Amino acid sequence: MLTRLDGNADGGTLDAYRVPACAEQVGNWLCAEAGEDIGAAVTRAVRLLCGSVAICKSIHVDEESRGQGIGGSLLNAMLERCSADVVLLISDANEGQADGFVLQDWYERNGFARIADTAAGPLMAFPEDVAEGILEILRSERDRAARP
Repeated sequence: MLTRLDGNADGGTLDAYRVPACAEQVGNWLCAEAGEDIGAAVTRAVRLLCGSVAICKSIHVDEESRGQGIGGSLLNAMLERCSADVVLLISDANEGQADGFVLQDWYERNGFARIADTAAGPLMAFPEDVAEGILEILRSERDRAARP
């Protein structure tokens, strides 16, 4: 069952949802956003570790409202109410940012960890301990595949 986690604030919006880890939306989103190989591998890892997944598709803060904490408020509100074992998102490297603002760094300051690189930007997971578990499974799969 899909549960919407969208948020709105003056000057910003958040588009997110929560689903069971076994739901097809997890694999579909990961493969579409991260590519087939990374998406499939991360989907397997998430399904081994987690019962539920929140997918944050976007956080948008209007240009004139940036730097006022709106993005952080939207993110924190979503994290508080999502009740998911893991939150996944792509830190969009192509998104326009204020000078000196690095989106991946902002997510890391908010407890996310990079688990894979994609064409659109880093695939990130929250909380960090689940991200570490995902990375461990990905390393194990890669090592197993490299053996003769």
